[in-house]
Amino acid sequence: PEHMKTKDVIASCERSLKIMGTDYIDLLTTHWPNPATPIEETVAGLMKLLDQGKVREVGVGNVSLRELMEYRYLMPVIRNVQNEYNLFDRSVEVEILPYCKEHDVKFFAYSPLDGGHFGGPKKKVRLQNIADEAKVSLAEVWIGYLLASKNVFALPRINSKGFANSHFAKYASYFLRDGLNAIYGGVSIKVLPSE
Repeated sequence: PEHMKTKDVIASCERSLKIMGTDYIDLLTTHWPNPATPIEETVAGLMKLLDQGKVREVGVGNVSLRELMEYRYLMPVIRNVQNEYNLFDRSVEVEILPYCKEHDVKFFAYSPLDGGHFGGPKKKVRLQNIADEAKVSLAEVWIGYLLASKNVFALPRINSKGFANSHFAKYASYFLRDGLNAIYGGVSIKVLPSE
């Protein structure tokens, strides 16, 4: 929650620009709200950076629906949210995701694989059966589930070249949400044939 005051938002961005050796950042996202700093102060810094052309888009991270709505009331150009979303923590499905879909806000799911827990042992076994049938990994099934939802993008940690070059990169979008119904309550996944 540091760097949320107007001057800190600007200074942090300018440090990042210098480190990256660029004139602008495509998407600057706040990390966590700071209850000690009014959202108006953070927004003032973000607006200044946008006006100066130092950032092209801004987003917010780890926000509640109330915080997201307050940010967007003050700064309607906020079109990106980054919150945790995985099989263990699906709380964003209650309010945040419906709001994002309704208002055409992109949702970036961080920690989508939750260290490989996949919602617990029983769900993991059933999910593995789907993955085996589709000849893909557990990660590919779950990431595909996320990517099949409107405006949802997954930000998995990629620790190896093998994972980055797996079917995930090419075929994750072939998984559709109507397949994991029996396992995850109302959701299922089908695998479409690859091209």
